[in-house]
Amino acid sequence: MELSEQTFNHPNLIKEANHKKCHVGSRIYTESLIIPWQGEIQTFKAQSVTDLDEPLFNLICSKEPEVIVLATGAKIEYPDAQILAPLVNKQIGLEVMTNTAAARTVNVLMAENRRVVAVLII
Repeated sequence: MELSEQTFNHPNLIKEANHKKCHVGSRIYTESLIIPWQGEIQTFKAQSVTDLDEPLFNLICSKEPEVIVLATGAKIEYPDAQILAPLVNKQIGLEVMTNTAAARTVNVLMAENRRVVAVLII
């Protein structure tokens, strides 16, 4: 079997992410981010998973993703189940992971043309 290299060029491809910064395209962000599979990247104020709220998840759900990848920094932390009602109501999946794992996962999902939104807490 012959293998060939495939390149993927997407404006919201994550080049690097950790708990202190996220590099997307030519910009380096040091604030928490919403990175949709299409459209503009948005920053928001949050330093931990406890800063997340239901209006934020309503905003994310308005982008109509099939899955949300929640990156909670250097370690995995789960949000309060009560703020996830918009996801349950719209049957949107949620995956929680570290920022570095989320960057890899989101890039793969974008390469597969999946409707993914990354939410990175920085």
